[in-house]
Amino acid sequence: MVSEVIAANPIFVFYEHRMDQLILLFFSFLANLFSAFSGGGAGLIQLPLLLFLGLPGVILGASFILTIPDRSATLALGVLTLGLGIYSLTRKQL
Repeated sequence: MVSEVIAANPIFVFYEHRMDQLILLFFSFLANLFSAFSGGGAGLIQLPLLLFLGLPGVILGASFILTIPDRSATLALGVLTLGLGIYSLTRKQL
């Protein structure tokens, strides 16, 4: 019954999404504050929060990554890391 009232009234849906956005804003500031102090790691707080809030792009990305075989993902990460290393060696102004 309550879900029908919420679904029928767009103002409830607006506030529900607004609350998700405020939660995300607060934890993003908190995660980036920790990141600024420690030199990294904001994703350790932000990614679980994004998954918990159920944002479609994050759920889609996480589901897609889970379908890639471990060996292929490891190989792709190695090639990417090697490519970035070679790029930074060839660019002296970096």
